[in-house]
Amino acid sequence: MKFNITSTTYLNRRQKLQVFAKWFLYSLSLIIVFMIMTSGIFESWQPFLMLPLATAIAMHEGELNSSIFATFCGLLMDIATGKFFGFSAIIMLPAAMLTTLLARNLIRSNIINHLWLTAAACLALGGMQFLFEYIIWDYDGQELIFKQYIFPSYASPVLLAPLFFLLIKWISATFMANEKNVNRDTTEKEESGHDK
Repeated sequence: MKFNITSTTYLNRRQKLQVFAKWFLYSLSLIIVFMIMTSGIFESWQPFLMLPLATAIAMHEGELNSSIFATFCGLLMDIATGKFFGFSAIIMLPAAMLTTLLARNLIRSNIINHLWLTAAACLALGGMQFLFEYIIWDYDGQELIFKQYIFPSYASPVLLAPLFFLLIKWISATFMANEKNVNRDTTEKEESGHDK
């Protein structure tokens, strides 16, 4: 079995603009999610909406790009939630890498797979948070903390994951179609130039 790790392509100016626009929309969605998380809409808990966003992008992009984006999502999530800076990024980086490798080589990029990959990332991050913030320090009322804070914070991203998947799929498909059209146009121009 041969695994695809990286690919090298050269882009013309129009393709570079399309890639920039795609990543601009990804970044805009990240900013909107960050504003929702920091706005204080939810009283006792915050949904960690950057997890389904990072896993959706990891399913549609390359390893390096999705890993950098997931690390940035983790850092912003730490800022939004007031956690130790870098805690979420350490877990989201390998989760994004694993998600991208699975989506490129073993599984299909669909909503069901996105749901279970998001659930796995939520389980890993939520378990680490609960372990390092509450169990190790032997807090009283750990069950209450888990029920009222940890579980809703990590269950809500799984429930909202299909929305993020469809948004990222639409952005990715829109710009992939444009990139394919540009590739086809440049190939036709090259072929017509060789015919003359």
